[in-house]
Amino acid sequence: LVVTGIPNRRMHQPAALVRLLARTSTPDDDPELTTWDLHRRLWELDEDTAVDPEDVAELADQRGLRVRLLVPRDGDLTRFDAVFEHGPEE
Repeated sequence: LVVTGIPNRRMHQPAALVRLLARTSTPDDDPELTTWDLHRRLWELDEDTAVDPEDVAELADQRGLRVRLLVPRDGDLTRFDAVFEHGPEE
């Protein structure tokens, strides 16, 4: 089973921070923006749809499966692919 494009919870906030900083690259963009404002915007992110890769690995282990967690072909680090395979016969 191959699942592609899983939103990566570990990269969700760092990627959002990069986007926020890119939009406010100079003080003239938003002279009142503070570090607190950046933190608040990150806290307000909807992370309910993002998945921690470790949770996927744990789920596979609980089901007796092996899983390979991969960077998608497009290189988008905010997502990952999971390839589930049957474990070795015991």
